[in-house]
Amino acid sequence: MSIVRWILVAATTALGVTLVGSWFLARNEPLEYTAEGKARRLWHRLAREAPAHDVFVIAIDTLRADALGVYGGDPSNSPALDRFAAECTVFEEAVPAACWTLPSFSSIFTGLYPPAHAVEDDESKADDRLITLAEILSGLGYRTGAFTAGGYLAESFGLDQGFDEFKVGKKTRLLDESIAPAKEWLSSIDRSERVFAFVHGFDPHRPYRPATLPSPPAGYAAPALDAGDAMAERVTAGGTLDEFPLGDVKVAYHTVDLGRTRDFDEIYRTWMRAKAPSSEQFHQLWKQSPRFSDELAWLRALYDAELRAADAAVEDFLAFLRRSGRYDDAIVIFLSDHGEQFMEHSTIGHTRTSRAESRVPLLVRLPGGKRADQPARCAEVVRGIDVMPTVLDVLGLPAPAIAQGRSLLPLLQGVDLPDLPACTFGTKYPEDGVTFRNWRFIERTVKEEGDLFGDRLYDIGADPNEARDVTAEHADVDARMRAFLSTTRAESEAIGAQFGAAVDGSNDDEDALTQLGYVGDAEAKKSKKSKKAKRPDNSTGER
Repeated sequence: MSIVRWILVAATTALGVTLVGSWFLARNEPLEYTAEGKARRLWHRLAREAPAHDVFVIAIDTLRADALGVYGGDPSNSPALDRFAAECTVFEEAVPAACWTLPSFSSIFTGLYPPAHAVEDDESKADDRLITLAEILSGLGYRTGAFTAGGYLAESFGLDQGFDEFKVGKKTRLLDESIAPAKEWLSSIDRSERVFAFVHGFDPHRPYRPATLPSPPAGYAAPALDAGDAMAERVTAGGTLDEFPLGDVKVAYHTVDLGRTRDFDEIYRTWMRAKAPSSEQFHQLWKQSPRFSDELAWLRALYDAELRAADAAVEDFLAFLRRSGRYDDAIVIFLSDHGEQFMEHSTIGHTRTSRAESRVPLLVRLPGGKRADQPARCAEVVRGIDVMPTVLDVLGLPAPAIAQGRSLLPLLQGVDLPDLPACTFGTKYPEDGVTFRNWRFIERTVKEEGDLFGDRLYDIGADPNEARDVTAEHADVDARMRAFLSTTRAESEAIGAQFGAAVDGSNDDEDALTQLGYVGDAEAKKSKKSKKAKRPDNSTGER
């Protein structure tokens, strides 16, 4: 450990923050803060030598890894990101801590699993006592700015901690709307000042409404996007969804402009529950639709078209960074908070823990570009909670000892790390998951009649789409994965017992969440205490 690191850790401990030197021990003995709860301020006073690198984190929400060309998807979806990936290490199996926005980004910024940071439902926010990446960098003298598409990335949910500038887009919710103020802010800062900028867009999130429509499947007369709006207006005025073919309703649900038809979401969910006792069984009904394959392909095409627009926005932002002179010597990270399922496990959307939802892109560019010892690709399972420790390590700083994540810098330098499992917590849906090497285990934390899926184990090396449960053949693996998940959950909950804050949302926040299909969902209102004990009434997994 360098003398600067030793001073940082030792002095922080002496000044009232109990920091455990070992990552393992830190997971078992929660960090105790000073009475003021402002341990983060110590970073500024204790740093002897300020880091020299700007930090940029670019995020496209709801992006499954295999949608990108560099992960085996259609190269036309992501030409800019694929070019950027050539300067990076591509992490092939990056796993988010949760499969929806609020807890996942809370984990990315704190290095903690959701039960540890205690941001697990719509009524919770990031506790001010949490130490975030932005707070650490701000304490080191960085200018810090976040430019988000809103929704759960609004001030009321607490993720503004440490950001000097926090701008929320309120029109399109798309990445290019966030990039414009980011460029303006960066242009206003002297080149000699260090910056940390986080830029985020909701482009491929439901509703799928790309500005440029893709070609529909051959022989399929794809409905216009406003056909869904017309359907929603009819049923909210007193009509019924039974007037329409089930497949047309499904397409409308994922494309309707929810800002114009606020009540359609709940009408759809009520209608769906009347059709089948569970979401999975309802989607089995949809699979019987004569046009099911075309309807599913059309929705995926719309999703991909949204990604193409976001890719162009990424290209614009990277070009700006190059022109500004900030790119070459910066840490630049591209990531997503979760993916999106397209019927791999009998639904469309996210909040569950299928691999389609819990495998996300993670591209890391080190200062100065790719080094000779830096691998082009890394097959090691890595986690969203590893992002914060990695950034700090590249800057020559230790992560807070409470962090459950670890630095990926050795992997970026071609040095092996011990394999660690990655957990994904289903805080909105009763499923938790573990990914380890070629295995994925999913535990159904609440089991009810009508569920098509229970606990299951997949060999994703042989079965990447998780089509066959192999629990019976690999009971030993199942037992180890189950035990690890249980231990990690308990350790995380022990840390999280000291945190917890209630959200106080504004009307603007509610409007943003409505446009993304969240407000009005009774599942979003359940308390953290009841989430494991009772199945939410409308746990559709569709967002």
